[in-house]
Amino acid sequence: MGFMSVLKNILGPKPPKKKKPITQMQLEISHLSPTEPEENKFMDKEVFLRIANFFDQVKVVNFSGWGDPLEHPEALEMFRIAREKGGRVHIVTEGKLLTPSLCQQIVELGIEKLTIKLCPPHNTLDQVRESLENILSLRKNDPEIILDYKLTVNNLNLLPQVLESASSLNINEFKTSNLDFIFTEELNNSKVFEGKVSDENRGDLIKQGKVKGKAEYEEIISQTEKIANKLGVYFTPPQTLVPKEAVVCEYEPLKNVFITWEGRLAPCPFLSLNKISYYFNEQKLEQTPYIVGDLKTTDLENLWNENKYEEFRNVYQKRVQLFNAYMEETFEGEPNAQLLANNYEKLDRQLLENKVPDCCRSCYKAYSI
Repeated sequence: MGFMSVLKNILGPKPPKKKKPITQMQLEISHLSPTEPEENKFMDKEVFLRIANFFDQVKVVNFSGWGDPLEHPEALEMFRIAREKGGRVHIVTEGKLLTPSLCQQIVELGIEKLTIKLCPPHNTLDQVRESLENILSLRKNDPEIILDYKLTVNNLNLLPQVLESASSLNINEFKTSNLDFIFTEELNNSKVFEGKVSDENRGDLIKQGKVKGKAEYEEIISQTEKIANKLGVYFTPPQTLVPKEAVVCEYEPLKNVFITWEGRLAPCPFLSLNKISYYFNEQKLEQTPYIVGDLKTTDLENLWNENKYEEFRNVYQKRVQLFNAYMEETFEGEPNAQLLANNYEKLDRQLLENKVPDCCRSCYKAYSI
């Protein structure tokens, strides 16, 4: 019997790897109020080091939030610690602070993904092109570079030419996204999607089709998609310009969490904000935060297993189960038009009976925006 076999007999079998229930921790180390812009509020180093103890319990640490993480004076050290303790690190930034030195250090750290937000005329490709060229020239594989173009009525017409300009950069993805959290009347008037949602009209595309008045916007997006295909750019259009009820929103609270600059845990960035006014359904509403607890005093696993948080997630789990049952019943055999219609109506009714939690119902993310 070999040495390793003897050792295995002494030590016994390896314990199975503990499954990580949380895929992504979205970590806000820099905070700038979306309603009352002021100086950045930064996560204290002590709070960060406390949270860093839990990095090995998640698959990805995503540095993003209501402020630019690169604004934090110790951002690079925090990225390094996250790489050492957690492994996979993503960064979301406006990119204006990507100096040549910082670009080199991000590449050397092995940051997996870097998303740069564009929203002309405020954040433009020209402002970050030099930094992009720098980091792209330094990398071998990582970081994956994504440009996220925020659509407004004022910049949608620029989309085709910005994508064409970006095509020479060899980025990994050019994605477009809607204004989702709308805090001012000006932003509300700038959105390109249909803003009206109700229980009776929740974006059933089978019945509704294209929303009236958005054909021009859809044409520009379609034109951009054709240009992207021609130039070999991986282009992701917005999910929809018509509110369409999502089974689970893109923040995926069943497997992701958001941590505020103060160390508090919430299901998503919007629910982390403290009682602010915002626009939904063409109305001005008051938002109520949903804070699960504080990581400064409670471990991540304990917060994840809090009864009220489990009840929150169970609502989404039920919706996923209903959708999976619909897919199985509809597509396990040869579907026909009548079966598709009947089962879709059944699913639509079931989702209406099992609505998303109260705190999520007046959020455009719940409708795929």
